[in-house]
Amino acid sequence: MLHQSVVKHAVGILHVVVVASKDFKLFTKIKSSKLLVVKEQDILPEWINKGFDFLRHKLFLSRTFFIRGWILQQFRKLAFCANSDWRFVVIVDSDSLFVKDVSVDDFIFDGKSKLFCQKGRGAYGMHLKWHESAMKILALKQKEQYTGYGYITHPVCWDSELVNALKAHIEDSHKGSWLNIISRYYDFSEYTLYGIYCKKFHNDSDVNFSDEIEMKAYWDNSPMTKHDLVKFKASLRGDEKLVMISSKSRTRVDHIKEVFKL
Repeated sequence: MLHQSVVKHAVGILHVVVVASKDFKLFTKIKSSKLLVVKEQDILPEWINKGFDFLRHKLFLSRTFFIRGWILQQFRKLAFCANSDWRFVVIVDSDSLFVKDVSVDDFIFDGKSKLFCQKGRGAYGMHLKWHESAMKILALKQKEQYTGYGYITHPVCWDSELVNALKAHIEDSHKGSWLNIISRYYDFSEYTLYGIYCKKFHNDSDVNFSDEIEMKAYWDNSPMTKHDLVKFKASLRGDEKLVMISSKSRTRVDHIKEVFKL
């Protein structure tokens, strides 16, 4: 569904999907010039790949504790960007779809990536733990848990040069592998870590910070009916280019495709 929306709406953008080896053949059956399928084992370090002792939802590592699937998928993003041949990478969750045309110019201007950064956003609950973990990973002192800004939305554009600078900073601060350092934190957000790093160390010099939210999301666990989807679509603002309908809602994919004309 996401790929179909990329084909329809994303101009000059290649869709890269990072998957487990067991799913590689399944995804490569999709014949599209806009799709590149990458095995996660090709980008993750060996010590993670050797740790697949449990089911895909839980990864056991003798040198740490448990790395949950949610943390592992964050590692995929960090590792891919750190090893990317492209300087700029736009990150989108798989249960999302573009609903309006987008191009490179929507994410990059003046040679810098656009990064969501909204004052006061996410100053509650788990977000506070993510901020606290990020500050510790970055070896920064902070009197309060919350650092003042929220960085979580979609789509998110990362600069691979800054991701590698983040990697170097973590490894220099802790004298160890960056992903190994991050894996010690049970509560962690890759978007919060990258956002705080850019805000603290680069600010406007290397990043175009923006407080615009360009996504409309449905987070409920109850499925949307076709009528609900029509109302949801009609409520979109002009600047909302992406829709996220949580896979946990079990909303019928054929209904989503029909309403959004995919």
